[in-house]
Amino acid sequence: MATALEQACADGLAAVRAREAELQAFRLIAPVIKLWSGKKSDQLQYIVRCENEYDWLDNENDTGPGVVKIDADYEEAQWLWDIKGRKDRGETIDVLVTVDYVGRRWSGFLDNVTMATNDLGQSIVTANFLSDYEQLKWRHLWATPSTPAGFQPFKVFMLGGPTDWALGTALKLNLARAHGRPSGMGWMDPLADGSADYRNWPIVLKPLDYETAATRGTTTGLVLSRFKTFHECAESMLDDADLTLRWRRYMPGDALPWPGAQVAYGTLVVWFENNSGGLTPNTSGGLLEGIGQLIRIFVSALVEGIGGGSLPIENSEQAIVGIPPIPQYQVPGYLGTEPRGPYVFYPAGSPGVVSQSANIKLARGHRLTGGGHSMPGVNELISAAVQALGDALAAIPFVPPLGGAADALLRPWYEDTLLAFMTVYLINRSTHLSDMSLYELWVDGADQAFTLSATLVLRQAMLATETKYSADMEIVDGAPWLVGAKGFGHFDLGNRILVQTEGDRSGRVEAPRVKSLRLSASVGKAPAFAIKLGSKDPVDAFGQVLKRIQKLVSGLKQMGLI
Repeated sequence: MATALEQACADGLAAVRAREAELQAFRLIAPVIKLWSGKKSDQLQYIVRCENEYDWLDNENDTGPGVVKIDADYEEAQWLWDIKGRKDRGETIDVLVTVDYVGRRWSGFLDNVTMATNDLGQSIVTANFLSDYEQLKWRHLWATPSTPAGFQPFKVFMLGGPTDWALGTALKLNLARAHGRPSGMGWMDPLADGSADYRNWPIVLKPLDYETAATRGTTTGLVLSRFKTFHECAESMLDDADLTLRWRRYMPGDALPWPGAQVAYGTLVVWFENNSGGLTPNTSGGLLEGIGQLIRIFVSALVEGIGGGSLPIENSEQAIVGIPPIPQYQVPGYLGTEPRGPYVFYPAGSPGVVSQSANIKLARGHRLTGGGHSMPGVNELISAAVQALGDALAAIPFVPPLGGAADALLRPWYEDTLLAFMTVYLINRSTHLSDMSLYELWVDGADQAFTLSATLVLRQAMLATETKYSADMEIVDGAPWLVGAKGFGHFDLGNRILVQTEGDRSGRVEAPRVKSLRLSASVGKAPAFAIKLGSKDPVDAFGQVLKRIQKLVSGLKQMGLI
């Protein structure tokens, strides 16, 4: 007869096995691919019955392509191809696809469709989709969203605050411009209002009030736009703050996007998820890491400019050991990753990794320098001093006031010579660089030294030239970790996971974030995920500098700051 302890252990093991079987059962359910039409995109037309191949790519904070191939004999294939027929019948030509699998939903719209016939006479319809993130690349942030296009009294839209709140508010104001302000929507904190009737809006944002955003540790950001797209404004801000923009089509059978929401089926619901947890390498963690870092860069450049040495301004690596217990992980049956304490770990040799390719882009530059024009007020102060001294000479008999003449004569000699350039020495980085390393990067766009605009540009250059780890991995879902939405999987897009690089004998553990998830299957191949970690692409650091700075400088010039 089993003892009480043995029985308890047996019961516990049975519960674990039952939980594992339940989770694996979700993986045995094939992805459900649905095709929808209608002005509200809520009219189900077909559930795809026999696809030959599909590939759905979900990029973090960017559009991902999707493709499905179907035998032309099937009705859904003919319907996808029959665009003219839909027009003749007075229907819309748009087609929406939703792909539901392990709690995740990929959705997008038809971009183009191809029908090809092989040498055996078999016709295949290939439908190419773009994910719904593309919608945000066609939403512009007007300079003054509350007035008609012909009257834009503010040259540039500018809003600062927690990055998620600032971006969400900017987008919501422009949605109200395009689709009408629903009754009950406030202007003081429009993103906080979730009780208004948004059933006529094709895109809605989950409510987020300023106080909540300010207290949950999101990096401070500044939205600058003169008719830029939301994506153009948001791309680098989301990346710097380790924010993942989430989106999901609200369809029949779904729970309300938030309690009391008034939205129509087919609506695209957008919200932000903070995946930083205060962890490096990206700058995150609220005020001290957002505005605070700008202050450190400014002070360091000023101290060095007057010959006082340099101060550390970069982020340093942060150990992930010794983190206090995460309350959510203590709840039996909890599935998901909390940003403060990632735990999913793929060691070298893990049976869950089918293939892996890692890349490390080395940091460049001991020093960043920019400028050309003196700090505001410097030239004016020197000019005033010269004129005052010249005019003081008028106290001498028969000597006329010479202030204006002296200033005109001396201006070419003193103008833009004092505090006209700023440089920051990257102390932490330089300790790991040799004398043969590329030394100094001139940063265009930081034209007037010791200004907010110049400091922002130098910060972008510092982030873009730091060492970056990235990796491509094809994994076996469920060996042992499960990919899926919270409640269905251990990690999802945007979450930080721990990995070792196969072949690296040092045993170093990296903690990158998941930048893309690709779900694909074909004949003879079961659904599988491929993931991309770290940087989206191991792009050249200087190319990244130029891309980010060009966007920033464009907005600052439109504001008249530079």
